[in-house]
Amino acid sequence: MSASQGQAARVTGADVAGTLSFRALGQGSGAARRWLGAHRGAVTAIALSVVSLVAWFSACTQMSVSEYTDLGLYSATTLRFWLALVGGVVALVIAIRASRFSHLAALCAVSVLVAVLYSTPSVVEGTPRVEAVYRHLGLIQHFATTGQLERYLDAYSNWPGFFGILGIVQGATGVQNLLVLAVWAPTIAALSYIAPVLLIARSLNPSPRVAWLAVSIFLAANWSGQDYLAPQTFALWALLSIAGIVMTVLRRKDDASAEGPAGPLIDRLPRVLGRTFGRSANRSWVAAEGTRVRLTSAEWVGVHVLLCVAIIAISAAHQLTPFMLAMTLLLLWAIGRSPHWWLWGLSILVIVFWLAVPALPFIRGNLPSMISGVVDVFTGSGTDDGPTLGSRTASGSVLHQLVVEVRIRETLAVWILAGLGALVMMASRRRAREAILLAGSPLLLIPVSAYGGEILIRAFLFGLPLMAFLAAVFLLWTCAAGGWRNGVLAVVLVALVGTTVLTRYGNERGESFRPSEIGALDWLYAHTAPDATVVQFTQNTPRPIERYADNTWVFLNNGSPGPRWPQQVTPSRLVAYGLATRELGKASRRDQPIYFIYNRAQTELAELSGNTSAAAMQRSVREMDADPRVRTIYRNADAQIWRLRPGVRPVTGLDQAELAGRVGETASAG
Repeated sequence: MSASQGQAARVTGADVAGTLSFRALGQGSGAARRWLGAHRGAVTAIALSVVSLVAWFSACTQMSVSEYTDLGLYSATTLRFWLALVGGVVALVIAIRASRFSHLAALCAVSVLVAVLYSTPSVVEGTPRVEAVYRHLGLIQHFATTGQLERYLDAYSNWPGFFGILGIVQGATGVQNLLVLAVWAPTIAALSYIAPVLLIARSLNPSPRVAWLAVSIFLAANWSGQDYLAPQTFALWALLSIAGIVMTVLRRKDDASAEGPAGPLIDRLPRVLGRTFGRSANRSWVAAEGTRVRLTSAEWVGVHVLLCVAIIAISAAHQLTPFMLAMTLLLLWAIGRSPHWWLWGLSILVIVFWLAVPALPFIRGNLPSMISGVVDVFTGSGTDDGPTLGSRTASGSVLHQLVVEVRIRETLAVWILAGLGALVMMASRRRAREAILLAGSPLLLIPVSAYGGEILIRAFLFGLPLMAFLAAVFLLWTCAAGGWRNGVLAVVLVALVGTTVLTRYGNERGESFRPSEIGALDWLYAHTAPDATVVQFTQNTPRPIERYADNTWVFLNNGSPGPRWPQQVTPSRLVAYGLATRELGKASRRDQPIYFIYNRAQTELAELSGNTSAAAMQRSVREMDADPRVRTIYRNADAQIWRLRPGVRPVTGLDQAELAGRVGETASAG
């Protein structure tokens, strides 16, 4: 072969190789195009979710707590914030309505909702919100440093499971406190709710689209704000997890039509409600159901052990949730969803044991107030245990009352959507009785609870996962044909999420604390000795991260929705209250100093709630500055601390009965 022929052969080989590579590239590009075509909806939803998250974070950097009004965080939002909210909802609708469903795309879209509704205050404010969080941090700190909880202090110490676990974590890690965890607790809670709500929804309907929309509605409609660093947050997550496991894993063999012990009652429906309706309800309530999971014998044993541990943990962590757990397990057994009666039997046994042994001293000492709390649920006469329904709806500024009214309307809207979803399920012969009964069962707690008006919020929250599922069934049924109906779904979800921004954070002006307010308490811990008596104008103070049991913490007036204070905060009442508290407290503290604390959030919440005016609170501060019995020992832009001078005698001429009553109510309330 000549040189020229060899060179030609080499060129030809290179050309062939290049041709083959281009063909392979073309085939790869074609496969990529086909993949993108098949997953166009998921890819679009993920991309839009990322863009929305970036826009949301950028919007948060432009928001300021100084812009809060009586509409709370809503008043500080920007156009970019609302664009991010709309983008997240559109991404969710695209992910749910995509021709090929993607769990990852749905999770990304739901993450945007979590960021908008649960993480915004964490970014904007940078401090834990809600006064109760700081009490919880103090309990955790006390357990981490001493290894014990003082049962005489308050109800928390008689249900110590949550605080004990976090105290062990704090002690093991060596951190000074769990402030960072408290800042992001709502976000962590929202993300943790996703899995159990998915389990519950999938157990009732096999469609992942329904399940993810139910999760979205649950997160979007949860205006209660009961997901901060608190025992009820952990207890709710455990309750939902137990319900999801029982409804998904622990089944009555494989019989989807098992009616359980309640079957005979259902059979009587034709005679009670009419022959036609009763029979149709019976047939529809026992028809096809959602996803179930098969377990091996070892897995079955492991799941039951975990359930037992979870039941005990809930009973040791929270007062109310164990009753909801027992009711849930009893209902699931009665309607044939779970074959094991011992689950609800165990939960009742643990509840009775806890009330009869560990918590018995607290029950004995607080039984009268617990009974009065049941009576006060729907009345307008609130107590220091919390505002009632009447006080929540009839007090406060005009804008605050607007927020409360919108909360009620949002709740009714969710319930209406859920009712329509139940009708859709029954009409399509799907099993609806679990969802209907579990959604309505929390209302049974209202007449027997000592939580006052707070029980209405808890009942709404307990039933929300099932209400969200039923609402999701209805909304997906309405947009099953696609097209413009998908736009209707997006509009409904945008309205729901946007409303929750207002209803969830409408009190943010008084429920948020600035770093300078926390700094005042830090100064107190660093520059004063333990065993002091600390008197606050109202309870809305970021205390006590430290010295929960070492100091006596009391407040003079209750700053929460309710009637206007019959008596304003005055130096004489503060001094008399401090002296009376010290005298009735531990003998070792009767010679210790008395401090008085004021901070910005006290005024904000009291004015927002209709208790008093900002001018009256500022007048109280000026009177304290001018009173010769006290001297200012610390002051910043948002807080001030005074110390009672030595040798001050008890004040005469005041309502001693009223002061003694206030001491009895709050001296041990922490």
